[in-house]
Amino acid sequence: MKKSTFSILLLAVCVLANAQVKDTVFSDNKQNGVWVKNGIDIQTLNPDCSVATNLFQAWDEATSSYVTRALTTYTYDEAGNVASILSQVWDALAGSWINSGRSIYTYSSDGRYFTNLSQGWDLVNKQWINSFRIRVEFNADGTTNTSQFDLYDASLGWLAQARTFNTYDDQQRVINFVYQYYVNNAWVNNSRTTFDYSKGGLSFSYYWDPFNAVWVKSQRGFNDYLPGTAVATKQLYQSYTGSSWLNQSRTSTNYNAANLVERARNEVWDVATAGWINGFRVNSGYYSDGSQQYFKFESWDAFSNAWSFGYRATYTNNACATTIDFTPSIEMLTDDKSENRIKKLLATQANLPKAWITERSFASGNRQIAVTVKRKLAVKRHAVQAAPQHNNLAAGNKVLLSPNPAKGYFTLNLGSYKMQESITMIITDLSGKKIMQQQLAAGSVQQVALPNVQKGMYIVSVIAGKSIQTHKLMVE
Repeated sequence: MKKSTFSILLLAVCVLANAQVKDTVFSDNKQNGVWVKNGIDIQTLNPDCSVATNLFQAWDEATSSYVTRALTTYTYDEAGNVASILSQVWDALAGSWINSGRSIYTYSSDGRYFTNLSQGWDLVNKQWINSFRIRVEFNADGTTNTSQFDLYDASLGWLAQARTFNTYDDQQRVINFVYQYYVNNAWVNNSRTTFDYSKGGLSFSYYWDPFNAVWVKSQRGFNDYLPGTAVATKQLYQSYTGSSWLNQSRTSTNYNAANLVERARNEVWDVATAGWINGFRVNSGYYSDGSQQYFKFESWDAFSNAWSFGYRATYTNNACATTIDFTPSIEMLTDDKSENRIKKLLATQANLPKAWITERSFASGNRQIAVTVKRKLAVKRHAVQAAPQHNNLAAGNKVLLSPNPAKGYFTLNLGSYKMQESITMIITDLSGKKIMQQQLAAGSVQQVALPNVQKGMYIVSVIAGKSIQTHKLMVE
């Protein structure tokens, strides 16, 4: 598909200052082959779509209801970084929240240093007690150079425990990882892993022999990496016995176009039978904006010879509904040359952090788009009004849905799918129950009536040949 080059003019941030939406995560545990309810996480979101609070309600079998258990509260600094995380548990007898722990995050002005201070709550003295801290130093390109873990002792103060070092290739991929621990007032080598991203993708793990002061091989890995990435589609690990290599585990992983995991399967080597047996498997799904839709993890039970244990979660993901609309093409600006473009793009919008962004492009006319700013600990989404300078850009291969939330109807812009002979739209609720199914007629814009659909969150799937796109839809 031919596309013209155009620029986006940032005009104004269009976020309501006091608007809040909620996301919900439903989770289950698998025990002895049976899925049982675990709980619900209800997230309240800030206007910029960062998480303000997370309320966890656990499933109570005795009352067959969800019972409030824990609350997590987040704060952010002016740059959009996480500033603190407060954890509390619910005291049903007292009818109040009790502090349990908190993390305080601090950043240097140049962004090169970061500290995570973790504290526990002293119920007797009603005060915060230091527990541990993690100190991280970043390289100029944002990659991690060193990370140090310290424990706190009330008498001795902060005591160093362990630290790591990373070195990278010219594509910011880790090629050497070193782990050390602190003993007798000195840092001592513990383990090391090296990575090679050329054909064969060999990685080697070593442990430190203090008597001979040498690194000793303990494990090797064969990794099939996607070109130019550290993302592996197949991995085989073997342990070294001193004279030969013994199979240990292997994993195969499938990714979508955004390099997000869709399926993964792990197997472990059974020495007794000299064969591979199941280890674990993962299945994930995503909304069209790349956010998580569902996740399922299952582990193999050799005694019952079945996938007997696991965890699964379903995400409503009502954050930033505007990110569904008007996203035909996405360009990641991540290389050095693009840095100048990023700065120019942000020049008219001072409150957007100068960090990596996702530029979302669409046909002419003012639209609500999302600029996603990825920082070291947080992902901030800013709703921005933009006007492209050229109008000959095709809609692309994205199905566009609006308005969202919807009242009585919504409209689908089928983009490049409008020429397909057969297009099916299916609406389901969050449990997977089909609400309606409709064949879409030829044409780029389709209006779908919702005469008997109750208020709530739904999943809209558009199927065209082998292509399936999903969108979240809030019905009011």
